Amino acid sequence: MASFTYHISGEGLEEDLLLHEVRDLAGSCATMLIIYSLNFAFMVVQACYGYLTDSLGLLSDSIHMFFDCLALGVGLFAAVAAKWPQSERFPYGFGKIESLSGFGNGVFLMLDLLPPICAMTNIFQVDQH
Repeated sequence: MASFTYHISGEGLEEDLLLHEVRDLAGSCATMLIIYSLNFAFMVVQACYGYLTDSLGLLSDSIHMFFDCLALGVGLFAAVAAKWPQSERFPYGFGKIESLSGFGNGVFLMLDLLPPICAMTNIFQVDQH
Protein backbone atom coordinates (compact mmCIF):
# COMPACT_ATOMS: atom_id res chain seq x y z
CA MET A 1 0.00 0.00 0.00
CA ALA A 2 1.26 3.40 -0.95
CA SER A 3 1.02 6.05 1.73
CA PHE A 4 0.05 9.66 1.17
CA THR A 5 -0.29 12.78 3.25
CA TYR A 6 -3.39 14.86 3.84
CA HIS A 7 -3.29 18.55 3.05
CA ILE A 8 -5.66 21.05 4.58
CA SER A 9 -6.34 22.77 1.25
CA GLY A 10 -8.93 21.12 -0.99
CA GLU A 11 -6.77 20.95 -4.11
CA GLY A 12 -3.83 19.27 -2.40
CA LEU A 13 -6.05 16.59 -0.89
CA GLU A 14 -7.70 15.80 -4.21
CA GLU A 15 -4.33 15.60 -5.98
CA ASP A 16 -2.89 13.25 -3.35
CA LEU A 17 -5.95 11.00 -3.43
CA LEU A 18 -5.83 10.88 -7.23
CA LEU A 19 -2.12 10.02 -7.15
CA HIS A 20 -2.82 7.27 -4.62
CA GLU A 21 -5.57 5.79 -6.83
CA VAL A 22 -3.34 5.92 -9.92
CA ARG A 23 -0.54 4.10 -8.08
CA ASP A 24 -2.93 1.41 -6.83
CA LEU A 25 -4.43 0.99 -10.29
CA ALA A 26 -1.02 0.80 -11.94
CA GLY A 27 0.12 -1.84 -9.46
CA SER A 28 -2.92 -4.07 -9.83
CA CYS A 29 -3.03 -3.69 -13.62
CA ALA A 30 0.69 -4.41 -13.93
CA THR A 31 0.27 -7.59 -11.89
CA MET A 32 -2.69 -8.72 -13.97
CA LEU A 33 -0.82 -7.91 -17.19
CA ILE A 34 2.16 -10.00 -16.09
CA ILE A 35 -0.10 -12.93 -15.19
CA TYR A 36 -1.94 -12.54 -18.50
CA SER A 37 1.33 -12.50 -20.47
CA LEU A 38 2.69 -15.59 -18.72
CA ASN A 39 -0.58 -17.47 -19.18
CA PHE A 40 -0.77 -16.53 -22.87
CA ALA A 41 2.87 -17.48 -23.54
CA PHE A 42 2.45 -20.85 -21.82
CA MET A 43 -0.78 -21.41 -23.78
CA VAL A 44 1.01 -20.82 -27.10
CA VAL A 45 3.86 -23.16 -26.16
CA GLN A 46 1.41 -25.82 -25.04
CA ALA A 47 -0.70 -25.51 -28.21
CA CYS A 48 2.35 -25.72 -30.49
CA TYR A 49 3.86 -28.68 -28.67
CA GLY A 50 0.46 -30.40 -28.50
CA TYR A 51 0.01 -29.95 -32.25
CA LEU A 52 3.52 -31.22 -33.05
CA THR A 53 3.16 -34.32 -30.86
CA ASP A 54 -0.54 -34.96 -31.62
CA SER A 55 -1.32 -34.73 -27.91
CA LEU A 56 -5.02 -34.23 -27.37
CA GLY A 57 -4.44 -33.51 -23.67
CA LEU A 58 -2.08 -30.61 -24.38
CA LEU A 59 -4.36 -29.21 -27.08
CA SER A 60 -7.41 -29.31 -24.84
CA ASP A 61 -5.47 -27.73 -21.98
CA SER A 62 -4.30 -24.94 -24.28
CA ILE A 63 -7.94 -24.27 -25.24
CA HIS A 64 -8.78 -24.17 -21.53
CA MET A 65 -5.94 -21.69 -21.00
CA PHE A 66 -7.31 -19.58 -23.85
CA PHE A 67 -10.53 -19.14 -21.88
CA ASP A 68 -8.43 -18.29 -18.83
CA CYS A 69 -6.75 -15.56 -20.90
CA LEU A 70 -10.16 -14.23 -21.92
CA ALA A 71 -11.24 -14.12 -18.28
CA LEU A 72 -8.04 -12.32 -17.27
CA GLY A 73 -8.55 -9.84 -20.10
CA VAL A 74 -12.08 -9.09 -18.93
CA GLY A 75 -10.81 -8.62 -15.37
CA LEU A 76 -8.02 -6.33 -16.55
CA PHE A 77 -10.46 -4.21 -18.54
CA ALA A 78 -12.83 -4.03 -15.56
CA ALA A 79 -10.04 -2.92 -13.23
CA VAL A 80 -9.18 -0.06 -15.58
CA ALA A 81 -12.77 0.89 -16.46
CA ALA A 82 -13.93 0.93 -12.83
CA LYS A 83 -11.68 3.94 -12.21
CA TRP A 84 -13.07 5.99 -15.11
CA PRO A 85 -14.80 9.19 -13.95
CA GLN A 86 -18.49 9.96 -14.22
CA SER A 87 -19.79 11.58 -17.40
CA GLU A 88 -23.02 12.97 -18.78
CA ARG A 89 -23.78 9.69 -20.50
CA PHE A 90 -22.87 7.61 -17.42
CA PRO A 91 -23.78 9.75 -14.41
CA TYR A 92 -23.12 6.94 -11.88
CA GLY A 93 -19.68 6.15 -13.26
CA PHE A 94 -18.28 2.73 -14.03
CA GLY A 95 -17.83 1.31 -10.53
CA LYS A 96 -20.28 -1.55 -11.11
CA ILE A 97 -18.41 -2.82 -14.16
CA GLU A 98 -16.38 -5.10 -11.89
CA SER A 99 -19.58 -6.94 -10.96
CA LEU A 100 -20.48 -7.21 -14.62
CA SER A 101 -17.04 -8.61 -15.39
CA GLY A 102 -17.59 -11.27 -12.74
CA PHE A 103 -20.75 -12.27 -14.57
CA GLY A 104 -18.78 -12.33 -17.83
CA ASN A 105 -16.17 -14.58 -16.26
CA GLY A 106 -18.97 -16.93 -15.18
CA VAL A 107 -20.21 -17.05 -18.77
CA PHE A 108 -16.69 -17.89 -19.96
CA LEU A 109 -16.54 -20.71 -17.41
CA MET A 110 -19.83 -22.09 -18.71
CA LEU A 111 -18.48 -21.94 -22.27
CA ASP A 112 -15.42 -23.79 -21.03
CA LEU A 113 -17.70 -26.69 -20.07
CA LEU A 114 -19.17 -27.13 -23.55
CA PRO A 115 -16.31 -29.07 -25.22
CA PRO A 116 -16.09 -31.76 -22.49
CA ILE A 117 -19.88 -32.13 -22.47
CA CYS A 118 -19.95 -32.53 -26.26
CA ALA A 119 -17.12 -35.08 -26.07
CA MET A 120 -18.99 -37.07 -23.41
CA THR A 121 -22.18 -37.14 -25.46
CA ASN A 122 -20.20 -38.45 -28.44
CA ILE A 123 -18.59 -41.16 -26.32
CA PHE A 124 -21.85 -42.38 -24.79
CA GLN A 125 -23.93 -42.04 -27.93
CA VAL A 126 -25.45 -45.38 -28.93
CA ASP A 127 -25.03 -46.36 -32.56
CA GLN A 128 -28.51 -46.69 -34.12
CA HIS A 129 -27.50 -48.79 -37.18
